[in-house]
Amino acid sequence: MLEKALKESTNFIDTLISFNGEEPWQCTFIYGPPNTTEKHQFWANLHLIRKETSSKWCIIGDVNIVADQSEKEGGNPINSNKAKWFLDFTDVVGMIELPIKGGKFTWSNMRSNSEAIVERLDNVLISSEWSVAFPKAIGILEAAVASDHNPIVVLLEGLQKKRKKVFKFESRWLLEEECFSKVNEAWAENSGNNAHFHLNRNLKNTRIKLQKWS
Repeated sequence: MLEKALKESTNFIDTLISFNGEEPWQCTFIYGPPNTTEKHQFWANLHLIRKETSSKWCIIGDVNIVADQSEKEGGNPINSNKAKWFLDFTDVVGMIELPIKGGKFTWSNMRSNSEAIVERLDNVLISSEWSVAFPKAIGILEAAVASDHNPIVVLLEGLQKKRKKVFKFESRWLLEEECFSKVNEAWAENSGNNAHFHLNRNLKNTRIKLQKWS
């Protein structure tokens, strides 16, 4: 949960976040200025935040820079000078990109065919200390709704695998008359001359009917 806001400006909100009373960590939500003349000050401000921040730091948002040509399709080639600002920042400050699942590009000009342009403008940058604190963390790219950007959701514990529920027959069910009727219904649905052929299907139907009934 958000513990407190530290600093804010037109292009960033710097916050302190803590969950369940654990040691807080710093998270800066950003919107990189599209205007080239404002980009230099924007990156300078992030450098300044790093000097004042705790070791565990995460940056989330619209960088508004394409760092590599592979992260853009359509339109003009990327601006290498702007890309250098981003790469220099991550190198000097020691930030790495959090893996993001769900797609390669985060922005679209909402056009099609030869006029279509897609770019990766949004990112999640993390310090090595933050990475150690949340080793399972990943970013998930969600569908764009009422925006030309795809939102990114950060899952600190990674994707949780759904455990397959193991079927267990409860002996107390034998005390219920309805239990026997459910078993009879399951086997009657797939009756036939070849009992061996229908065995697996009948057992599966029995499990399903008893689970629903229970």
